[in-house]
Amino acid sequence: MSRAWAWLWLALCLLASVARAELAVPPPTSPVIDQASFLTDAERGELEKQLLDFHQRKGSQLAVLIVPAVDPETPFDYGTRVMDSWKLGRKGVDDGALLLIVADSHKTQLLVGRGLEGAIPDIYAKRILQDTLRPLFKQGLRFQGIQAATAQIEGLIDGEKLPEPARQASQGGGWGESWPLLAFFLLIGSGVAGKLFGRLVGSFIIGCLSIGLSVVLGAGVMMALLIGAVAAGLCLALGEHGWQARRQFPAAQLKRLEQQIAESERAHRGQLRFVVESALDWRAAWRGMSARQRALQWFGELRVWDTEENTGVLVYLLLAERRIEIVADRGINRRVAAGEWAGICAEMQRAFAARDHVAGLELGLSRIHEVLLKHAPRDGEPFVNELPDQVVVR
Repeated sequence: MSRAWAWLWLALCLLASVARAELAVPPPTSPVIDQASFLTDAERGELEKQLLDFHQRKGSQLAVLIVPAVDPETPFDYGTRVMDSWKLGRKGVDDGALLLIVADSHKTQLLVGRGLEGAIPDIYAKRILQDTLRPLFKQGLRFQGIQAATAQIEGLIDGEKLPEPARQASQGGGWGESWPLLAFFLLIGSGVAGKLFGRLVGSFIIGCLSIGLSVVLGAGVMMALLIGAVAAGLCLALGEHGWQARRQFPAAQLKRLEQQIAESERAHRGQLRFVVESALDWRAAWRGMSARQRALQWFGELRVWDTEENTGVLVYLLLAERRIEIVADRGINRRVAAGEWAGICAEMQRAFAARDHVAGLELGLSRIHEVLLKHAPRDGEPFVNELPDQVVVR
């Protein structure tokens, strides 16, 4: 009888030990589970946001579990059971990681899935726990220690080449996420279509393309038609406005002005370029560019600076604002005072105020010719035409 009681006692002890060993694994309701009140609510919330943001960006799952005790198991054994139960990481990738903190015994364990063993080998995990987490815990900086450790883990995972995370479609379909792409297409496409095909043809083309793209991205029929109309209107507004300038400067008169430019350059060292622009294009207007800034931009784009003696001179007319700007390279600026250029601009503006635009440009060319002949004469040196004489009309 005594032997039977002995066997029963032994069985009860074994059952008790097994029961004690099987400490319950909490359900994975959050990336941060604190059963030991180790962190404040605010700290736990901030840490949860950090880990969720990382999961959405990278795809890997990093979790923090804080428990009071795991006895008689070791943190490794208990952490292994948690990893098996929670199945952290993506299926087929196994890129999950668990930071286990045993509050009462101040023990920690970092466990990673097979997909992260290359990114976080045992020696790296040990350094994170001993060199980062433990010193901050000793200073009483619990939250800072966990945050620093998880940041290091995230950094190591970021350096590992893993599959891209799956992008979840937003509620209501893909249309809600696609409008930035469509807006970009409308702004850029309207300007490009107007430049390539003209405002009328370009507006028709960009309108049809916008309707088709809207339908593909999930917009309804009425919304797609509205977007097409907006795109066509943008093309009309942002497309080429050069017709206004060309109406003011017929081809025959431009040809005459170009001949005068060529004749003028043979008498002095200056190299002249004329630009007539109806209005600032949408890119310049969006940046709030002034007429002077636009003139400097044209000076660079037309390479007026690229002459042997740095004697290029740009005359820029902005019709919409009736502004005249003269930009001269340093080889001319050393010889001509800024006040002389300002006087020429004032004379030209008076002519433009009378709506005699061709006469205004010819007057400006005549005054510039006089100034360059005075300050930068050719003195019989051979003439080399380094810049085109054509007037740019936009």
